[in-house]
Amino acid sequence: MNDFRDVILLLVGWLLGLLSPPLVDRIQRKYKQAEVRSAILNELRELQFTMMAFAFGVRTRMGKVDSEFLQWMTPIYERYRGSEEDKELVSRFQQLKALPPEQLRAVQAPLVSSFRGLSLKTYSVPYIEAQYASLSLFKPAFQQRVLQVKAKLAAFNEEVAFLMRQFELTFSTLSSENRAVVSQNLNSGYEKLSSIAVTICRLIDEIPKG
Repeated sequence: MNDFRDVILLLVGWLLGLLSPPLVDRIQRKYKQAEVRSAILNELRELQFTMMAFAFGVRTRMGKVDSEFLQWMTPIYERYRGSEEDKELVSRFQQLKALPPEQLRAVQAPLVSSFRGLSLKTYSVPYIEAQYASLSLFKPAFQQRVLQVKAKLAAFNEEVAFLMRQFELTFSTLSSENRAVVSQNLNSGYEKLSSIAVTICRLIDEIPKG
């Protein structure tokens, strides 16, 4: 068996030796392109799921989840095959979509009344950062969408940093006027984050997969 393997390796090496360097480079480039594309798309699918879940969490706590939003987010959850996959939740989303608007608002009411703030964190795309130079392997449309996602994620993280500072102020001694300003900053900021998260999800859907 080892002799057969050695013969195959010898033949492959001989054949590659017959190929011109530019042709070998093109073959290697094609394989690398496929490998990098797959890894980038996997990382972006994880990011999309995270952003979708974040937007859902924010809107639920602010009483702003409606059937249109559920209609948009459910396919993302159905396509997801990562570590957070939960088929039971898909059926729960379908049940929520079937509720009349007034019942959907009522379901969210307890979360709205108890809402005091969100535990926020920043997110990153480490593989894309590490393979930044490899984006040149791809067509402009692919590069453009990936870079747009990175830019929106940077904007998301900047807003998170701002809101973290605002949330810290809630533990300070503030006048009622300043506390109202901080509260308004937090509420509008949470909505802004939700909007950015949805935009990131939509940009990921627009990335050419082929």
